[in-house]
Amino acid sequence: MRVAKNMFLVEVGEQFVRPEIGGFKFLVDTDFNPRILSTRIGKIHTLPVALDGEHLFDNEIKEGDMVVFSHLVCQNKNKFAENIFFCKYQYIYAKIVNDSITPFEDMLFCEPMHEDDIKIGCFEVKGAISGKFAKVLELSKHVKDQGVQKGDIIYFTKNADYEIELFGKSVLRMYLRNIIGIERNGELKTFRNKLLVKNITKLKDVGQVKRIYADTSLQTGVVIQSGTTGIAEGTELTYLNGSASA
Repeated sequence: MRVAKNMFLVEVGEQFVRPEIGGFKFLVDTDFNPRILSTRIGKIHTLPVALDGEHLFDNEIKEGDMVVFSHLVCQNKNKFAENIFFCKYQYIYAKIVNDSITPFEDMLFCEPMHEDDIKIGCFEVKGAISGKFAKVLELSKHVKDQGVQKGDIIYFTKNADYEIELFGKSVLRMYLRNIIGIERNGELKTFRNKLLVKNITKLKDVGQVKRIYADTSLQTGVVIQSGTTGIAEGTELTYLNGSASA
């Protein structure tokens, strides 16, 4: 048996629990919550007839392989049989071999890191988990070929830090395109076509009070590092603030 092109069947563990309260059993779906973008671990049940040629960077997936895939797969609309669901290739993020994770395509998994502690007078606030940088734990062959190394501290774009739990440990899942810069051996470098820019936007006064932010979405900056863009360092440019990460 095979399923459609780029489609797998994945098998998960017990899908439902039926707690008993006052002699009545209640049906609770433990696998799917539409408000949570997380992952599941399951087993490849059936392979597709073919995969598109665009999937170039991965290890082979075989029947019986344990994989990490999107939590959104476990919905009734994808159900093939009890605990077996249709799963598109794009929703399979990694393969598990001997308790280690092998990410696919342009995927990497990172260890969350904390911001610096803040001390104000006698008050000390512990740094929260950063939404800007993390340490690379596992990466796909393609991500490695692009110059990322295990142990790198990467800076990433906004909303790229999808937190999941694997082997009882909290990790961040993201894509190669989310990487802005790489810190290695204490040195920060921009990544591929990303720019490192010093913001020199002039802030206007409101009455006698100086603004702490610009009154426009357009910002002005000076290029500190230009990556692979070919833009000369020191160039002054205008950019859309919504496309930048501090």
